[in-house]
Amino acid sequence: MLSVSAADPFLLDECVILPAEFGWEHSELRSDLIPFDKSIIGSVHSHPSPSTRPSSADLGFFSRMGKVHLILGHPYRESSFSAYDSGGRKIHLGIVDGPLFSAQH
Repeated sequence: MLSVSAADPFLLDECVILPAEFGWEHSELRSDLIPFDKSIIGSVHSHPSPSTRPSSADLGFFSRMGKVHLILGHPYRESSFSAYDSGGRKIHLGIVDGPLFSAQH
């Protein structure tokens, strides 16, 4: 789940990782374990292929779970992700480099 910064509502600064079950052609999120937290605004998940296009299951999830959703595609680099709104429309979401991230570089 994606969470926004208390200081800047346009900055995604936290990712809450929830337990999930994985199979060869599916994954299932434990939605009963999503914390009640108004700062959570969406989700992030990966696809094993380079495609970041949402599946029909992704689109159904997007419509129920927040405003911003990220899909990461292989090879999982800064350039291999797409962002979508709750209706499955592609949106622009940039990566910023600043004090929050300087320790990682």
